Order: sequence, then C-alpha cells, then structure tokens
Amino acid sequence: MVDLDPETLDQNVVWVTVNHVKDINSFRINQGILKTTEFLNERIYASFEPPTFTGATIFSSRKSQFIFNLLGIDRKAASVRRLQSDFDPENQARIYLVKNDQEFAANSNDQLKFIADAIMRIYANGPRQTLVLFNSLAAIERVHQYLAESGFTSSHQVLAQGVNGTAQRLSRQFIHSEPAILMGANTFWEGVDFPTKLLENLVIAQLPFDTPEDPYNHALSSIERAKKKNPFYSLTLPKATLRLRQGMGRLLRTKGDFGTIFVLDPRLVTKRYGQTILTNLKNEIPVKQGTLDECVIDMVKFFESHH
Repeated sequence: MVDLDPETLDQNVVWVTVNHVKDINSFRINQGILKTTEFLNERIYASFEPPTFTGATIFSSRKSQFIFNLLGIDRKAASVRRLQSDFDPENQARIYLVKNDQEFAANSNDQLKFIADAIMRIYANGPRQTLVLFNSLAAIERVHQYLAESGFTSSHQVLAQGVNGTAQRLSRQFIHSEPAILMGANTFWEGVDFPTKLLENLVIAQLPFDTPEDPYNHALSSIERAKKKNPFYSLTLPKATLRLRQGMGRLLRTKGDFGTIFVLDPRLVTKRYGQTILTNLKNEIPVKQGTLDECVIDMVKFFESHH
C-alpha cells in the first residue's frame, strides 16, 4: 500500500472484506470514521450536557494524549478523577513474561508452534479455565491445527474462535465446560466477563498490535505522517497498550478472583517499546521473567498457595 493523500481523505473510509470466497455471509462492507473529533463534537457532544466517560482502562498512560484525541476532548478543559481499587493484585495474581532465545517472526510457523506447545505445557501443569488471546483469527486456526495434530484436542476441551463457532457461542460453551481452553481474538480482549473460577489462567499469545495493512489503520497512519508524526508511537503503541491492559483485565473481575497471566510474545522483553508498555500497565500485579519451565513452576506454587 502507498500512503494516502490526507487532503483527499473525507470523514470516512469505506472498504470491502471477504473472508471466504465461497461464503456469501463473510462479505462485508465496512466504514470507519477518520476525523472523530469533528464527528463527535458536531453530531454527539453538541446535543448533550458535557459527557462523562468511565472505565477501568481508559488511559494508555498518565501523560498520553491518545484518548483525548480519539474522543475529541480538550485535555485542559477536562476533569480527570482516578478512584482507588479495592482489589489486592499483589496477592491475587502473577504476570509471567516468558523469555525465549529464539527470535520469531510474527505469525511464523515457529512462533505459532511455540504458542501451541506453551498452551499444552501450561495447561498440563494447571488444568484450569484458560483464555488465550490472539491478534488474529488466522493465528488461532493454525495453532488449533497444531494442537489437533498433537492429539491434544481429542482429550481436552479446546474452543477456538472461527474454528468451533462465534465469540458469543464459544463464551456460553466456555462457561459450562470446566475446565476448558478458549482461544479468542477481537472482542475477547475487552468484551467478556468470566469471574471467579470461570477464568484462572490468561495467556497473551500475541501483543495486540493493529494490522498496518488494514485500510482503516492505513488511512489513520497517512494522516499522522502528514502531521509529521510517527504513527507507531502516536497511534499503534498507545492502542496496543490500552488493549493489553483491557485484555489483562479479563482475569481479575471480583475481589475473590485469583490467577496467572502468561505473556508469550517476546517483544515485551526484547524490544525497547516493550519496556514502555510495561511501565504503562499500572496494574500492580507482580511481574516475573523466566523461561517457560521456570514460569510454569512458579505458577504451580502460586496456585498451591491459594488452596
């Protein structure tokens, strides 16, 4: 793709997607709003009292301008209130950053085989309700294939979005299939609620970066470049940080919840921006780095301490 001319971009970008050529139901016409500030101020905010936004993961960092730009809000005119959580994250959870000597290309066969192997080893040592978050349905399909080829799916309940059904259907199955593994993308990062024993192991298979080739993301990047900004740092990184925080928020839903989070994507450890993401997570859950074996051993000890 080539950069689009920002002067020719209107309020919206429209594109067509076809996931399966022979499936007419996979044909979709998509539309995305590019200039959200103008749209929200003219169509939404003007018709109401000053709006109030609430949420557990609104900001990608304390200093980031990202969410204010996205919502078309003047930061200087906005009032921000942060409420103290009554959770005890230091005792309720652990985050494991899995180190690996190998460098994997994103969505390569080696990376996806490593993810499949890690899922099996984590689950073998802690057969609990497990949610695995991916960046794409294509990655889920290939990891599911590796799990099936190993014989794992014949003896364990594995629910894969796009393979076994829709997100809504699999969420219902997951709740009534304990213990089970649910592999999901998209809305599973932010739109599901599995409290208490319905979710005790969360695996971040891939960091939730937007696909640069996506027409909407490509259009937004062209606008940022026209402003002499680096779209990776002004758009991609804050969005990924926010989505990662939302994804990790799937684990602790009540004060009585406990569990572990495995991050299998090595970029959180090996890349410079990984440290920026870690600094901005602000979740107070203890973070440990180690090999997969070291992390699994600590996971076993953690769950033993909660029984």
